Amino acid sequence: MNDPPILNHPILGEIVVLGKIARGGYASIWNAYCVEMKTHVCLKIDEKRKAETENEFRMMKLLNHPLTCQFYGEFKSGDNVGAVLEFIEGSTILDFINKNGVIKENYARYLFAELVSIIQHLHCELGMIHQDLKCENIIIDTHNNLHLIDFGFAHLDSDNLPLSYSGFGTPGYIPPEVIKGNRYTFSSDIFSIGVLLYSMLVGRLPFSGTNSAEIFHHTVTDPVNYPETISDDVIDLLDSLLDKDPIKRPNISQILLHNWLNPIIRGIKLIPSFEGLRKLDKYPDGKLDQEVLNLFNDYGYSVENLLYDINHHIDTKLVAYYLFLRNIQISNQLSNIQITLFIHQSSHSPKSTREGLSKSTPGFEHQNQAKIVQPNLSLKIKNQAPQIIQPNAVRKPNIPKAKK
Repeated sequence: MNDPPILNHPILGEIVVLGKIARGGYASIWNAYCVEMKTHVCLKIDEKRKAETENEFRMMKLLNHPLTCQFYGEFKSGDNVGAVLEFIEGSTILDFINKNGVIKENYARYLFAELVSIIQHLHCELGMIHQDLKCENIIIDTHNNLHLIDFGFAHLDSDNLPLSYSGFGTPGYIPPEVIKGNRYTFSSDIFSIGVLLYSMLVGRLPFSGTNSAEIFHHTVTDPVNYPETISDDVIDLLDSLLDKDPIKRPNISQILLHNWLNPIIRGIKLIPSFEGLRKLDKYPDGKLDQEVLNLFNDYGYSVENLLYDINHHIDTKLVAYYLFLRNIQISNQLSNIQITLFIHQSSHSPKSTREGLSKSTPGFEHQNQAKIVQPNLSLKIKNQAPQIIQPNAVRKPNIPKAKK
């Protein structure tokens, strides 16, 4: 049996390539192990469209949110470009629903609140339009949290890209105005998260067909049909998100104030800007995390230029270590936030307005209904139903000591 191939990364050192996870239209995703950081990572390697991949890496370097896939560094291997990314154990929303059935409202409300928090970061803080929000691009991890993992078509609103760039996206998630030839806007992303929420609750896409032309036709012309199993409040929200007219769709601030989201937001005190999650970014309040800095001191590292390097997107070993350690800390804190949330929900869950909906359920449940069936590639890492972890089930930091 041959030994697995080893990538010698210029900053992170030896990375053992363990096997291919998935292959997309122009890039492949690999499971790998970083020897120095003693942790699993993902490698994303482009083989065809270097310009698009380099743009994706540029977008990922701007991200500063606990629920987006962490970017550790990029590299070149022959004619290919690639990146070392966070390994997120879990399954995509697509795989999760196809295996378990639709997601009940209590848990869907929590996941959607996390998704809105991510979109708030993209739209309001970065001016970034994602352009490909779909079930395959979001992973539910083993802590029950949602992560946005792909930014292949993302761009800044200020980039002023040609209209032809708006041809990208996935049928079923592309909004009517883009199908008609208009540009992607922030409102276009809002339509896509409406499709995502509908899919979680209903188990299928709101607009379907046997080919792209049929899907586009139904998206532009058909009303949305709802089952009797979901509440009036979430139907009201979905109607606004999936409005054919982009001007009539709510923005992120308006979504946060909707009655359906209020129980979640009140439960963990996230109004008006998701402070509970935002405090978990890479450098809260513009400063480096003191606990992580203390670990660096214990390991013998100097942190004199660390904040400058992070702010200017300079790839160094210390930047990668900081992001790795901060990511572990964020993961553990998110677990505690979620446990607090579900304790709150178990005693304060709102009652359903329709029969068949669980009235008070901490955690999550599933219903066996229609499955989402799509030919699109799913970046499955591990098809495993999440389990709520306990506060003491924390990840431990592990980096090498500084060489003297």
